[in-house]
Amino acid sequence: MSALVRNYGQHEGFSHTRPIFDRLYECFEMSKNPVRETLLIAVGSMGRWVPPNFFPAKTQVVNRTSNPDVLGQVLCLLIAQLGRQNPVIKGAACMNVRVFSHLISSWLRFQQILSLAKYFQKAPYSLILPYLDQIAPFIIKRLPSQPDLLGEACRVMSIAPADFIVITLPRTLPSVFAECDRRVLDSMTQELSTKASSLFIKHSHNILAYIFRLPDQSSATKALNFVIQVLTEATSSSVDVQTSITNSSIDILSVVKSCLVPMLAELVVVMGDERAEVAEQV
Repeated sequence: MSALVRNYGQHEGFSHTRPIFDRLYECFEMSKNPVRETLLIAVGSMGRWVPPNFFPAKTQVVNRTSNPDVLGQVLCLLIAQLGRQNPVIKGAACMNVRVFSHLISSWLRFQQILSLAKYFQKAPYSLILPYLDQIAPFIIKRLPSQPDLLGEACRVMSIAPADFIVITLPRTLPSVFAECDRRVLDSMTQELSTKASSLFIKHSHNILAYIFRLPDQSSATKALNFVIQVLTEATSSSVDVQTSITNSSIDILSVVKSCLVPMLAELVVVMGDERAEVAEQV
């Protein structure tokens, strides 16, 4: 299986490996812990790809894949296991980001995320950083159901949970508002000790640009109504922080006008995305 994923990583990429990882997520959910431990070792080996000039010229690396999407899928799958209650599975996923050579062989299964970081000669956070678009929403959307996942993932990356949430807000808030996910939004505001309306105001251009790119009008309308609901709740008694939108003027037109220029700039950037499926959403 690892060889198949590496081969796809060399020649095909995300479209061919995604079904494999979708199936792996299902296996982790349904399998018993001994099977999960074995799968973690296999998944860790899938991430050992090297792009051109990544290592010094004298460094010899085998079994390299040239497609970075594979590493992003591997890291996301490993991080997903950090939220599990079983300490063996949690440790196996966590230790897959830095190798401790002095550990006996029976502990090698606990070194997937950390060993990848050492393999690529990077700190865990630096290794994960290019894939936060994929990993951050995965972590944040599980705040209500797997609250331990955020803390464990941040421990691996050596970053405070609140700092991680703040840094990744542009990557996570748009989908949270688009999906009208009140539970996740409440969890985020609780972690940051702030209000949902304040988060929206600071990132309104990203959120609205994302909503206007939704594939169907009904989803966009539902998301816009959710935005109005959040703002109305905050301004029921006073003017919200950093906004001129008052009780009497809350409607989608006024909200769009409040961030029109940066929102249009965001849409223009998306139109120029090299990925055709993303650019065509505008």
